[in-house]
Amino acid sequence: MVFVKHSNGIVALFKSGSSVLTVLGAFCAFLAVGCGRSTDTAENLYRIPWPGEDGKYSLQAVPLTGFDQPDTLQGRYVQIFVNPYARNGQIASHTPIGRFVRSKEGVLVPADYTSLQAAVVHAHFERFHRMNQELGVELNWPVKVGIRSQVKDRWGVIRNNAIFDGRLDTLLLVPFVSKKGLPIALNAGILAHEHFHMIFQHSVLKRVRFKRKERLEVGGKFSEWSSGHEELSSEAKTMAAEEDPSLYASLFNEFNMRALNEGLADFWGWVYTGDPDFIRHSLPSESPYRRLDVKVKSLLGREWIKGMVFNQVTEKPYSEQILGENIYQLGSTYARVLHELATATSEDEGRSFESRLKFARTVVKSLPSFARATMKAEASGDYVSPNTFLRAIYENWPVRDDSVCKLFKRIAAADEDSFSDELQCSSAEE
Repeated sequence: MVFVKHSNGIVALFKSGSSVLTVLGAFCAFLAVGCGRSTDTAENLYRIPWPGEDGKYSLQAVPLTGFDQPDTLQGRYVQIFVNPYARNGQIASHTPIGRFVRSKEGVLVPADYTSLQAAVVHAHFERFHRMNQELGVELNWPVKVGIRSQVKDRWGVIRNNAIFDGRLDTLLLVPFVSKKGLPIALNAGILAHEHFHMIFQHSVLKRVRFKRKERLEVGGKFSEWSSGHEELSSEAKTMAAEEDPSLYASLFNEFNMRALNEGLADFWGWVYTGDPDFIRHSLPSESPYRRLDVKVKSLLGREWIKGMVFNQVTEKPYSEQILGENIYQLGSTYARVLHELATATSEDEGRSFESRLKFARTVVKSLPSFARATMKAEASGDYVSPNTFLRAIYENWPVRDDSVCKLFKRIAAADEDSFSDELQCSSAEE
């Protein structure tokens, strides 16, 4: 989930470099078209907003091979739902309608905003599928994505966000109403962020059960509409941990895992785009807190994290709202540590996708170990140290020489987990 404060406005704009184009204006600018129907070919080109090597977005002709049914917005890698709702615990919607026209050059151009969002989502998830094949990651394809999703939390209808709902196994893209910025549904880094949540759900969250029994993925209860449909809600079913101190360690471990999930998802956004500040294109106010190219002294230790979970005066857990905000603060620490490790130990400082993919593979290999350590802590009532994940990362890091050892030693959290003391950095390791 991309956590942001609510704001009001009208969907209209996306940025292309320093200029701002309205979506309809962009269509008009590039729509020197003949109004022939779109046809399926082995590979079709779609005119959609796409990031360049400099991170700036412009309209480009992007090839898609898996967008098989553009008339209903469906394809091999994505199942699109428009204005979705839940029915019997499953995501559903009316059959979407895709509208495209073919330009004189043979490029397919979306003729409405829903079709534009769908084409962009298909393009990126087609590439995520290839990425997963490279990494040996398994997901249930086609993935489910809701466009124009109306999702509520306790404060009202959510806007300017993207939410992966683990119970529905669906990415929900809610309306983007900011007057400035690239709509979230068109932001490559944010889509990659949500793609990682799918991986984390499959690799970790399905394996770990917490004593507090709060669902870690966003999305929870379903309330009946009079129509018989179920309302999409981001409210989570919780147990009152503040009334039962025996659940405090479980709450801590849950908080730490949620933070790691968000931090790794931001790291994944960088892996895919090469842009350490991909969030600024859509949510510039979040950039200072989320951009990855900010060095941190070290991971936060258990006592520091306890201060994010428990009020030091009352010694009881903070409210869900405060915990939600603190999750992203801790998550950014994880993301920035990994970004520093990757750029410092890569031959090209992570400039090429191939070099970044090596570190993505390291993350994937480390997830089962972290899941096992968390399950062990849950069984014994212990608090998981952030060093648990750092140790797993180190064991799978593609290069482990003396300089890498010293970098990990500096970054290790200072707590009772003795990972830093375990590292012997006087000589290179094989």
